[in-house]
Amino acid sequence: MRQTIFAASMLGLVLAPCIVRAQDVSGPAHAVDGDTLNMAGIVVRLHGIGAPELNQGCSRAGAPWTCGREAAGKLATLVAGQSVRCEQRDTDDYGRIIATCKIGQTDL
Repeated sequence: MRQTIFAASMLGLVLAPCIVRAQDVSGPAHAVDGDTLNMAGIVVRLHGIGAPELNQGCSRAGAPWTCGREAAGKLATLVAGQSVRCEQRDTDDYGRIIATCKIGQTDL
């Protein structure tokens, strides 16, 4: 009987939803690439954005184009000297925060 109660208790713990507290981060940010920010050592991926990787190349009208560097440069220009406020939505497979981030009312 004890084993049955113990097993049921353990099963309840395993099946119980995990409570994960969302992390909001704000302050200055540095663009890592076109969809990732570093905020004082906290890496934040922008929710809903899929930018080219930093060293990824693309082709435009048959000519090579450093699209990854350009995407990173655009994000860097947007966040330069600004206070960024990010609200966590999820985490990715690497444990990074996935968040919606804003500068004032502008959604990055």
